[in-house]
Amino acid sequence: MKLLPGIIALPLFSLFVGSAHAYLISDGSEVGQLDTFLGSGLTKNSNPETEIAEFDSLGLSLEYQGNKTESVELHAVVDDALGEDFWAFSLSSGPGYYIIKNANGKKTGKNVLLFENNSSYDWAVVRWSDLEEIQVGDDLVVSHVTEFNSIIEVPEPATFGMLALGVAGLLGARRKRTA
Repeated sequence: MKLLPGIIALPLFSLFVGSAHAYLISDGSEVGQLDTFLGSGLTKNSNPETEIAEFDSLGLSLEYQGNKTESVELHAVVDDALGEDFWAFSLSSGPGYYIIKNANGKKTGKNVLLFENNSSYDWAVVRWSDLEEIQVGDDLVVSHVTEFNSIIEVPEPATFGMLALGVAGLLGARRKRTA
């Protein structure tokens, strides 16, 4: 009978601990979630220093890690609810931020697009319709991708849930001992 509250609390607690949803590409690989578009700009020279300088106003301390990919293979994200608008490509260093260089950007006035990598640091996930707002539209041709800052991975929510459950058990045992 003393176990009944714990048995009832465990399923209720599990409602608050969930797993993050990851998008998939056609071969079944998980590519994480949509990355955050932070801004766009126009650079004359295609090197990491000028690309970083374009985004100084955002207050980010971007540091070039030596990873610049000249060609990327785009993979359509497979999710009926999303439509055909989401694309993913592999990243080489697991960066915190990356810049996509648009080869046709001089026509549109925007040739560098900065993103924050949100969940799966081996993959970039972008939505082209977000880029249409900055007049990239159908003129986007990926020249290269430059990666910045490595990020330390954060434990998933279930890990925090197990930690909280352990602390609750310790507090319960201590309360039982003092009663």
